[in-house]
Amino acid sequence: MENIFDILDYVEENDVRFIRFLFTDLYGVNHNISVSIDDLQRALEDGLLFKSVPIDGYKTNDDIELLLEPDLKTFSTLPWRPQQGSVARLICNVTNLDKSPLNTDSRQILINILDYAKKIGIEFEIGAKIEFYLFENGDNDKPSRTPVDEAGFYDIAPLDKGENTRREIILTLEEMGFSILNSYHEEGPGQHQIDFRMADPLTCADNIQTFKSVVKTIAQQNGMHASFMPKPLNNNPGSGMHIMITAYQDNKNVFTGEDGSYSKEAEYFSGGILKEFTAITAFANPIVNSYKRLASSFNKKNLQWNPTSKDPIIRIPKNLNNSTYLIFRTPDAAANPYLLFALLIGSGLNGVINKTNPKDIEVSLPRSLIDSVNALAESKDIKQIIPKELIEEFIVDKNLEWENYINTVHDWEIDKYFKII
Repeated sequence: MENIFDILDYVEENDVRFIRFLFTDLYGVNHNISVSIDDLQRALEDGLLFKSVPIDGYKTNDDIELLLEPDLKTFSTLPWRPQQGSVARLICNVTNLDKSPLNTDSRQILINILDYAKKIGIEFEIGAKIEFYLFENGDNDKPSRTPVDEAGFYDIAPLDKGENTRREIILTLEEMGFSILNSYHEEGPGQHQIDFRMADPLTCADNIQTFKSVVKTIAQQNGMHASFMPKPLNNNPGSGMHIMITAYQDNKNVFTGEDGSYSKEAEYFSGGILKEFTAITAFANPIVNSYKRLASSFNKKNLQWNPTSKDPIIRIPKNLNNSTYLIFRTPDAAANPYLLFALLIGSGLNGVINKTNPKDIEVSLPRSLIDSVNALAESKDIKQIIPKELIEEFIVDKNLEWENYINTVHDWEIDKYFKII
């Protein structure tokens, strides 16, 4: 919807009783404040005041309070809520009290990089392929670590016991305006993948945030627990979030070369990402567990520029109808999609501007969260995309997370050493 009065009319005609004003913190976690219909018009017109100090990414702001400024185009009802007295949502930017853009707001950071790209004549589309596991609920509805089935690639019911849940997830998403490309059972037991069609990057990032909430909610309603954890099971595949990127200039695909293969711009764009790969990984794979998946899924031969091979970190599928796109394969769904997209686009554009040859980049895979965080601290180019104060907060928090991890005794250590030493 494009204006306030359309929303107010819809709310009244469809018995919507509550509207969630959603926003995202530094780590991609959704937060919301619920507004009743009696206060809706004021909130839509003036924004919604909230205390920013408890929320990651807004702690360093001088103002104790900030505003939630709703993006009216994101209005949607939540199909899983009761139809009578239903609930809707609006995705918000976080702004200063005078409604000026806040430079540490994740969504605004992506908007800024897209505005920059548009000024130089380039527009982007992004899609996502997201993997997740479905686990059984145990006693008292607490999640177990037992997958709901033992099915594998492309299996169907009755082997695929999550098929109905996956279908319900897709129907819910489509009711909310999503365009789903395909879905299927993945390699791991209880593992699934759902792919989004290409959309503008801001819409795709919004959709990822909504997607994770829908998947978890529908799974819970069906007596299951959905997990996007990158490596939830030993000796089974991890779950990633592959990002598809394409670019257009004057309605022409920038990544398609004259011979129908990929263009020099596609190479340079990839070179820009590979140049900052280790630092980008801090945001693309932002938790300790992320590196268990990376270690088991990628090796040295995957890292160097070879985009038509089977499993590189950046792949360029065979061109169909002059619609060449890149697939960045290392991220996982723990990432904040707004910051991830901003980094990929910003670094890629730097590569195009500087004609960065990906063949000249020696890429190394960070072995741990602290490796990528240290690379982030050293990167000057990343600080041109994400504000310095946000990076500093991220680094402090992630160093603390790493310290907590290495100071914790884990089950593997007990099993390995406890009885024999």
